[in-house]
This record gives sequence, structure tokens and C-alpha cells, in this order.
Amino acid sequence: MNRLRSLLLLCSAVPLGLGAATLQIDPKADIHPTAVLMGNIRIGAYTRIGPKVVIQGDVTIGDHVNILGNVVISAQHATIGSHVHIDYGAKIVDGRPGDPVAIQDGCWVGGNATLRGSRMEAGSALGNGAVADFNTHIGAGAVVAHGAVTRPDTVIPPDGLAEGNPSSITNPALTNAGRQTVFGVIPSQSIAEEDARIAKEIDAHPSQIRKTYPGIDGKQFWKGSVTVDPTAQIHPTAILMGPVKIGAHTRVGPNVIIAGATIGSYCDIRAGVNIRSSVHIGDHCYIGERIHIGASRDGGFDDPLWIKDYVYLGVGSVDHASRIDEGVYYGANTLTDYGSYIERGALLKSGTVVWHDIRIRPEAVAEGNPELMETNAGITRDRLLKSIGFVPREWLDEHARDLERPESYDEPLSTWEHTNRGIVKGAVQPGAILVGNVSVGEGTKIYPGAYIEGNVNIGREDAIVVDTMIVSQDLTIGDHTHIYDKAIIVDGRTGIDHPHIGIFCWINHSAFLQGAWMDDFSNSNIGVSEAYGTRLEPEALVLNGSATYAGQKLPAKSISYGDPVQVRIFNSTMRERMVFFYGRDFPTWERQASPEELKRYTLPK
Repeated sequence: MNRLRSLLLLCSAVPLGLGAATLQIDPKADIHPTAVLMGNIRIGAYTRIGPKVVIQGDVTIGDHVNILGNVVISAQHATIGSHVHIDYGAKIVDGRPGDPVAIQDGCWVGGNATLRGSRMEAGSALGNGAVADFNTHIGAGAVVAHGAVTRPDTVIPPDGLAEGNPSSITNPALTNAGRQTVFGVIPSQSIAEEDARIAKEIDAHPSQIRKTYPGIDGKQFWKGSVTVDPTAQIHPTAILMGPVKIGAHTRVGPNVIIAGATIGSYCDIRAGVNIRSSVHIGDHCYIGERIHIGASRDGGFDDPLWIKDYVYLGVGSVDHASRIDEGVYYGANTLTDYGSYIERGALLKSGTVVWHDIRIRPEAVAEGNPELMETNAGITRDRLLKSIGFVPREWLDEHARDLERPESYDEPLSTWEHTNRGIVKGAVQPGAILVGNVSVGEGTKIYPGAYIEGNVNIGREDAIVVDTMIVSQDLTIGDHTHIYDKAIIVDGRTGIDHPHIGIFCWINHSAFLQGAWMDDFSNSNIGVSEAYGTRLEPEALVLNGSATYAGQKLPAKSISYGDPVQVRIFNSTMRERMVFFYGRDFPTWERQASPEELKRYTLPK
């Protein structure tokens, strides 16, 4: 291995030549049939792995670990201790050379959180939507709060509380009362209760451990014009909906969904990505785990869209109808909205939130929520190494050699026997999964990759879009509500939280709602994290990348943003909300219902 490669071997790349999985699974573990396990993976007793989880690499997972749906763990070497809770949509991935990936006993990783080349000491917690960036060290009992974002090489002292984007230590001696304030539960107590419940369930209904866990065959759902270069590698679980064109030596990972895109050569499309846009993606691009790349505002308002050569999009990011020029770098959980233009060589640090119609200048550095852009552009190689620890363009050239090496995959499941007892009047597209007692009203459309489980009643004329996950024992979703790509809606605290989604609500890409209540006409925008017991009153708007703490109430007609979220405008006008949210001056329900349908409802003025 040459010196450049040893310096630059970053990342969430799967170990080469994995072939079939080498699995050591305790007979008392419980692995969901839709999970994908690739590599040398060891799983302990009473550990549960949920739907559509992807685990890749050399990964050791202890006893009594609860890994919930849509989690991705991808590392050349990772260790996860016992009695660990990893919530829906979390990402645990490699970092720079030498960055450890380790989670000790009794830790809590929140929904849509990202741990990238970092370690958590015993009893520590990473909040919903938070980022522990390269070589962050979270001390024993410490907490990185909901929405907080650490910078590389950060040390959180034992029992410290880190808040904000970028984060700082706001409490050096956190108590359980403080943990309760952030999370709405004391993580250690909640984990103990969860462990006892899961162990009882597994003892009562032991699972049948299989030799392989290859996921659900996606090829059966391919449609339209799909052109794949013979040297490209497409994981069997991926779904391609034409027109799609994929270039030479490009690799498409597990549970990826691509519709309408043209992708160049030597691109790495990681697990759980969805690309639902007519975007043109150049050569030598890296699209990290659980990224959403979305289409223009109605009528092609933002077209044409592009991602040019040598772009690095970090894990958990969202490119929502943005134009991205050559050599741009997105950190983890970076969000860019409609009509934003990220010019050549710009660097967006982890957790950066770029609102709609913003221009980031060439070789500028941006960070924070909402983003602040430096006035002096220019990023030298030394500055890149100091800021993020590697040079993306150099690494992407080296990584191209990895993409030339073939991988082999296990044969995926063509079917999975499951039952839905609900009444389905709407349209469920191929590749969507309904389990339990899920009812779907007339005119509602469930898109490919959606997973809905439990007792869920979905109203009329709703849209449940690509790769959405909804898991609830008692959830009602009102009429004319849109839930977009990669959104996750799950239950909260038993007997305390009562999740509810009203009529004409809008839940945007990669949003995470945990036991939250949304009143009629409220809006949760891109990448928001709403903790246990959050309540949005009618017409409330939470803006991109914002995170609530447990039990927060956002007043009617308010506009809120930040990490943690704060109400910025009270009693806003309709025009203010629409301009903040969409960048164009018309209410969302004009997109969600026909004039005849609108006559049935009393609409806000």
C-alpha cells in the first residue's frame, strides 16, 4: 500500500472481497428477515436487529442490543458492547485512518444520529439527529444532545453535556435529572426495561437463525429503461426505476433506490441511499449512507440539477434540489434545500443547514444551522487536512481502485411471508411493505421502499413516499398529508406519548418523529428530529435540521429552528410560513388537494 493510500484510506468503505457473509449469531438473537448482513459479523444473545437494517464489515455486537429499523452499521472494524440501544435510522460508520468505531456497554444512540469514526464510553448517549464526527470521544455517562454536532477530535468529558451546532460543553456534571430533560427518559433505566421486555419476547418466541441475511430482492421491482455498465456492481436489494443510467465501475449498495438519475463512473452509492430526481451525477462521486437526493419544486422550478465530478456527500446528508459543482464536500448530516447552489470546491462542515435559494461561493467554508459562510474563500490542502483530516479528491482517486474489485453477494429473498390485516383502498406500489394492521384510505399512494408496521390508520389522498418507515401500535394519519423520502415516524414512551399526524400536514425528507403530535396544517421540514412528546400546534413550522427536546410544545402559527429548537416567530402569517418553508408564495395544501377536495375542509386564512 503506497504512502498516499495509507494516509487517505478513509471511510465507510466495506472491506474488499467480502463475498458471502461469515456470521456468528447466538441462537437467542432475533434478526428481522429484511436485514442485510455482509461480512464477518458476530451477534450476541438477546440482541434484536430490526427491519431493513444493514450491517457491513467486521462488526462485533454484544448481548441485549436493540438495533431498530433502517440502522446502518458499516465499518472495517467496529465493536458494540452489551445493553446498547440504537434507534431508527442511526448510522455508525468508519472515519479517517486510525479513528476508532467503538460503543461500550449501556450506551444510547438516538434516531437519525451519526457516529463517524468515533467512540462512546460506557453509559454515554448520542441524541436524535446528532453527529459525533471523526474521532470524537464521548466520555462515560456523557451526552451529546439532540441535534448537537461535534467537530473532529472533540473530547466530551465524563458526565458532560454537549449542545449546539457546533457543540460546546454546557454542563460539565450532568445528572439523571438533566438526562431526563433532554431525552424524556433516563437512558440507562429505559435500556434496562427494554432489555427485559425483549428477552422475554425472544424466550417466548425463539427465532429461526438462518445461514445468511441477504435482504429482499430489489431486481423484481426494477422497471422502465435501466442501463447499467457491465463493470458496475448493483447490490441485489437495490431498486432501479428508469430512466436510469449507471456508468463504469460504479457501485450501488444495499437498499438503494434510484429513479430517473444518470450516474457517472467510479461512483460509490452507499447503503440506504435514495436518488429520486432527474439529476446528472458526475464521475468519482461518493454518496454516503442514508442520503436523500431529491427533485425540483413543482414544475421543474429548480431544474436542471447536477452533482459534478469529485463530490463527496457525507453520511446522512440531504441534497434537496440543489446544484453542486465539482469538488464540493458535505460533512455528515449536511442539508441543502431547494434552489441552493454549492459552487466549486466549497466545504460544508458536518451538520451544516443551507436554506432554500442560498448560494455558497467557490471554496468557501460553511457551518451551523442556519449556515454561516466565511467571507474569505479559498481552501488550501493544508486547511483541508486541518479541517477534516483528509483531501477528498485524492481519496476519491484512490478509492476508484477499490471500486474496480468485484464483490459477490448472497442470493436475496424473493418473497417474505408477512400479513397485513388492514383495509387497503389506496395504491401500494411494488417494493413497499405493510405488516400488521395497516389501513390505507382511498387515493393514498404508498411508494417503493416504504415500510409500515403495527396498528396504523392512514387517511385519504395521502402520500407515503420512498423509503419512509412508520412503526406504531396506535397511529392515525389524517387526510391529504404528505410524508416524504426517508422520513421515520415511530412510537414514544409507553402510556405517555400519543403520536398523531393531522390533516394537511407535511413531513419532509429524513425527518424523525418519535412519539410526536402534529396538529392540522403543521409542517416538519427536512431532517428535523422531534423527541418524545413533542407537539406542533396547528400551522406550526419547524425548519430544516432542527431538533426538539422531550415534551417541547411549538405554538400555533410559530416558526422555529435551531439545535436545540427555539421559537423565532410567533403568530406568523401564511405568507411568512410558506416563504420560509418552500421559497414560493403559496400554501402547501394547494399541492395536496384538488379544488373540489378543498371544499370539504375549513382552511386557515
